Parts: sequence; structure tokens; C-alpha cells
Amino acid sequence: MAMKKENEESMNTVPHLKNINSDPSMSGMIKKAMRHGHNVIGKISKDFEPDIVISGVGIAVKHCIINYDEELRMAIIMPNSEDPEKYHIKVNGQPVVSENVNIKHGDRILIGTNHYWLYVDPKKNKDEMIDYETAMKEANAE
Repeated sequence: MAMKKENEESMNTVPHLKNINSDPSMSGMIKKAMRHGHNVIGKISKDFEPDIVISGVGIAVKHCIINYDEELRMAIIMPNSEDPEKYHIKVNGQPVVSENVNIKHGDRILIGTNHYWLYVDPKKNKDEMIDYETAMKEANAE
């Protein structure tokens, strides 16, 4: 119980990812706080558990990394090191393939084909949200 309260309190101060769901009542229900250093996003394997666990078709064990610097309050998303063409990442509709991308408050991140996230800096606006339809249109604009 104390851990849950601590996590909720950190959402008021620490930048985090907030899910974007096709069901509006479910959007923003999953929040993942950034911790200093590498935050690995991917699926669990018998040998590895990422910091932010997602699953599904087209998701790698180490799908991508968000490197967060708490002193600078800056985050950089790094493409998949195995096969960035196969293991998709988009920021604001733009593919992240060969270069790291700085992410900032309000950026929309698509991991794989259906894991939509919003990067939120609570010092800017902790209640920031975007609807699923807008995120999906942006991600599929090409």
C-alpha cells in the first residue's frame, strides 16, 4: 500500500509515460515514472524483465530505451538496437529508426503497433492527455 501511494505522489513531480487507450475511461490509467538513467521498455523473457513491461506481437524483449536525466529533466528515446525497422517506435508520428530522439512534455510515443503513450512532465501539466483517435491518426499519417 505504501508503495502505491509513493508511486502516485511521484506522478506529481517526476516525468512519466501515461497510456493512451481506445477506451477514453482507460486512458491515463497506466502511468510509468521515469527513473534516472536507462528505462528499458519491452516484454518479459525468462532471462530479463524490462523496467516498463508491455507485450504483444511485434514487441521485443528490449524494444527501446528511454534515457532520463533527472538533473537536466531531459529524456531521450533510443531506437531498438536489434532491428529498428522490425521493432517500431514513433514519436509524434515520426519513426525512430537510426537516431535518438529527445522527448518532451506532450510528445506522443507509439511502441510497436498499438502501445500509445503520452510523455508527461507534471511540472508543466500533470493532467495533460490526448485522445486515442488523434494519436492513431498521427501515428498512421504516412
